[in-house]
Amino acid sequence: MKSKKHIVKLRERKLANGNKSLFLDINSSSGRKTEFLKLYLVKVSNSSDRENNRQTIDLAESVRSKRQLELKNQEFGFMSDFKLDTNFITYFKELTDERYESSGNYGNWASALKHLIAYKGENITFKDVNVNYAEGFKKYLASKDRTKSSKLLSQNSQHSYYNKLKAALNQAFEEGLIPMSPALRVKAVKSEDTKREYLTIEELQQL
Repeated sequence: MKSKKHIVKLRERKLANGNKSLFLDINSSSGRKTEFLKLYLVKVSNSSDRENNRQTIDLAESVRSKRQLELKNQEFGFMSDFKLDTNFITYFKELTDERYESSGNYGNWASALKHLIAYKGENITFKDVNVNYAEGFKKYLASKDRTKSSKLLSQNSQHSYYNKLKAALNQAFEEGLIPMSPALRVKAVKSEDTKREYLTIEELQQL
């Protein structure tokens, strides 16, 4: 059977202010995904805008070519060392920013990012994010990290924040940035059932 081709296309999306956001449409054997480049084309009102847009497109095209090459290398089992030297916190920030329009999801990712930075700082590369890092973050959430009111994080908060780390590592693996996700070898944080108390009709009538 003929293998599925790896195709990376540069696309644009019009924004409410009239500008355009550039993103990559990545179609590979592992599925289809979108990578927002945080690059924008502005409405042209003068020659300076036109030149800035041209430079922005050139930059976006260079990223597209890089992603195309990375997918090709991944297809043949190549793993570039520079990927493991990539800053993990920066990568996590990019994943967080991609969820900006989803307020609830973005808030959870942003909180997880804050706790990751508090855990080991911002100068963390993918080489540093191993099983010990993932296991340590889980223990940190359970024992050291606290809310603004100095209370330990709830079980469900720990579950949510650790799952964000796991999701980021799984995506990094799918993109060929790491040879495997260390989170797969760490037991996940269990969520806790939340009980809701409801008043009966009789109790409501008494109130």
